[in-house]
Parts: sequence; structure tokens; C-alpha cells
Amino acid sequence: MSVRDSLLGLKESMETPLAQDPREREDQLQKELRQLQELNLVIENTREAVRAATLHVETVQANVNSSHLLADKWNTIMAQTSHTYSLLNDSTWHGRMAEQEQHEQRMRELELQHQREEEDRLQREAQMAEQAQIQAKQEEEKRERQERMKRRLYRGGSVRGGGIRRGGVRRG
Repeated sequence: MSVRDSLLGLKESMETPLAQDPREREDQLQKELRQLQELNLVIENTREAVRAATLHVETVQANVNSSHLLADKWNTIMAQTSHTYSLLNDSTWHGRMAEQEQHEQRMRELELQHQREEEDRLQREAQMAEQAQIQAKQEEEKRERQERMKRRLYRGGSVRGGGIRRGGVRRG
């Protein structure tokens, strides 16, 4: 019996008014009880089917994940096979040791380049510091000269001309 049939039968029996006769009333209630029990059985069977389907879906998902892992592993193996085949057929390849030596040589060259760049940077910084010191010293000397000139000007007398008249002749 389907869920739909059970529900329709239950609906029909619930819409039917209860008989006045106790015996008929008991029969109606028993019929309704059987329909409810059948409906419960159908619902329980449906729940079990859903549980089983869930387990099947989980199994399929696990198999799909395993398939993906196997496909990834296969791709890795094929890529390595292709790389190895290319190396074996490459006349310019001289083996792993030569490749490692080339790599080490490149690393030494890079280290030397980094050392030179660091030395250049330090030298530039030292030059900039030296130039800054020279400039500061020059500015200090300039300031001191200006101070000496100001002191001489004010020491000699009036600021208006220091005693020189209009014609360039000095008085007295």
C-alpha cells in the first residue's frame, strides 16, 4: 500500500461520522487503527529506504573520491614518464650529476651577485654619509664665516657706513 492510498483511506474514515451503535463504532475505530498502523509501516519503510539510499550515495561519493585520487596519481605517473622519456631522448642532457653541478654553479653565481650588490649598496651608503658630513661641515663653515662678518661689521662702528662720507674721503 502506498502512502497516498493510506492517507486517502485515513482521510475518508476520519470524515465519516462515528456510528452510534457501539459495535459499529468499535469496527470503525479498529479500521482506523489498522489504517494508521499501515501508514506507520509505510512511513517506516520509506525512512529505511531513505537511510539505505543515503548509505548508497555515501558509497558512491567515496568511490568517486577514490577515482579522483587514482586519476591524479595516474596523471602524475604519466607526467613523470613523459619527462623521463624527454630526458632520455635529449642529446644535450648529461645526467643528473651534470645538472646538479650546473645548478650549484648558478647558485654560486647568484651568491656572488648578491654579495656585489650588497657591497655596492654599502659603498653608496658610505658615500652618501660622507657627502652628508662634508655638506654639514661646509654649512657650518659658511655659518661661522657669516657670523664673523656680522661681528666685524658691528664692531667697526655705525652700521650706516662706518665713518665714510660722501666723496669717499674719511673724516678726521
